[in-house]
Amino acid sequence: MLTGYRFRPGWTTTLVFALLLPVLIGLGFWQLDRAAEKTALRDRYAERGRMAPVNVNRQVPDAAGMDFRRAEARGRYLGDLTIYLDNKVLDGVPGYEILTPLKISGSGTEGTRGILVNRGWIPWGESRRTLPEIDTPSGVLEVSGRLRAPPRDYFTLADEPEDGDLQPLWQNLDLERYERATGLPVAPLVLELDPDAAGAGGFVRRWRDYDDVWIDRHKAYAVQWFALALTLVVLYVVLNLVKRKTEVP
Repeated sequence: MLTGYRFRPGWTTTLVFALLLPVLIGLGFWQLDRAAEKTALRDRYAERGRMAPVNVNRQVPDAAGMDFRRAEARGRYLGDLTIYLDNKVLDGVPGYEILTPLKISGSGTEGTRGILVNRGWIPWGESRRTLPEIDTPSGVLEVSGRLRAPPRDYFTLADEPEDGDLQPLWQNLDLERYERATGLPVAPLVLELDPDAAGAGGFVRRWRDYDDVWIDRHKAYAVQWFALALTLVVLYVVLNLVKRKTEVP
């Protein structure tokens, strides 16, 4: 069908093609690598969730290796050190997440005396000026749930609590600041209370499994980069086709 044309690439178009094509293909494979990394992270967290629970009374949770690991602990709630995490929305309703430290019973914790327990979500209530009252169980409790590392990168519009001054309303959770404000050493991970835990002072608990939406986005971006590379090849060929001259008899 193209017998009347011949391929005569020019230096300019060839140079542009040679520079752009590896870049486009490289970006496509880079996006696939990013998707593979995040898929591996998701699978690693899922595998941790299937492992035997960590006993916090016997072992200090490791922030690097126990995120999303199940755990159990025995101790007493320190209700006066409870904090309200603000701007937590559930089903379109704004509210708070309630975090109360559990003072660990027994020994073998090597400096870790407590662990913050995320007891779940409650609505704002009638007024933003007054925090809702909550009940905290007393006595020795056995709690179980999932360990989670608080986000380290966050943005806030409000002033954070000063060191040595524990305010109940927090915009973001900073465990180091919490320790300074309360004087209570806590584990580097938070225990999200099991949704079906009874008698542990829980509220609404709908914990999300780890699922990075960027996995599919990286794959979609890879397809776009490869499509651009294919388009570049087609353009390079079309732009360098020259119609053969017909000889006049």
